[in-house]
Amino acid sequence: MKANSRTDILLTPLFLLGLSTLLLNDFVLKYEYSNVLTGKLSDFAGLFIFPIFFSVIFPKYTKVIYGLTIVIFGYWNSSLSHGLITILNNSGIHIGRTIDPTDFLACVVLPFSYFHFKNQIAQPKMSVGTPIRIAIGMASIFSFIATTLPKQEVELDIRSNKTYSLGMNKTEFFGKLQASYGLSDTLELNLVDSLFYLHYYVQDIRTDMFVLAKIIELDSKTIIQLDSFLTGAVTGGLLSGVDGDDIQSLEGVKKSEHEAYFQKYFIDQLLSETTVSRTIYYDNKNIYDELIKRYE
Repeated sequence: MKANSRTDILLTPLFLLGLSTLLLNDFVLKYEYSNVLTGKLSDFAGLFIFPIFFSVIFPKYTKVIYGLTIVIFGYWNSSLSHGLITILNNSGIHIGRTIDPTDFLACVVLPFSYFHFKNQIAQPKMSVGTPIRIAIGMASIFSFIATTLPKQEVELDIRSNKTYSLGMNKTEFFGKLQASYGLSDTLELNLVDSLFYLHYYVQDIRTDMFVLAKIIELDSKTIIQLDSFLTGAVTGGLLSGVDGDDIQSLEGVKKSEHEAYFQKYFIDQLLSETTVSRTIYYDNKNIYDELIKRYE
């Protein structure tokens, strides 16, 4: 650590609360209680502690660090980062990210973070043992880079012709969903195109599903015709990794069970009167495939 660093600030109650909230939410709550609250909680906690962590090491550059935090967060949560994410995914580093403009609401926490840091740095240094400071520092770095639990993708390629009729037109349908990649969020093309990739999380088997479906509008109704269940990414434990039994369980799921999961975790959530969960989203197949081709 630098001689003028103030790593004792990492032991303040608010920083520790933010760190524990970030870790708990990313590794437990998001998967056990996936909803709008857990979707936003990490953004608020992360934006609070991230600039504080680097400011305690480089206190002379506090304003620069807070400015860069806004830039980095804005880049990551915009369509500008889709190329980087595609490259990482194709390199075997699986990263999931949805573009949601409401994520930027979390930026309101930055002034409070800055005020907390400035208030604490004006206080006398606390006498904190080196092992404790190192432990909190390592936990902080881990929370910044390990935002998702380990996953293993399984090729399924299970064909289906199950059809669902929704009492909404395609404009309303896409209005309730989020695009996985920003370029797919093009209503004009989505109303014309009919092939889409759909993503949803099946809590029963801790799996992120990736399916192909035909989506058309007929008599002011949206018709979803499943084509195939393409892949499933099984979520593992933080320390134990992906369990082989979980992989076998996914491989043993029958077509009818997959269709039931699709009904429960995609259709039912889509039709829910509450805000649609961030665990379901879509990609325009033509746009997605072209994007993947570009970065292969």
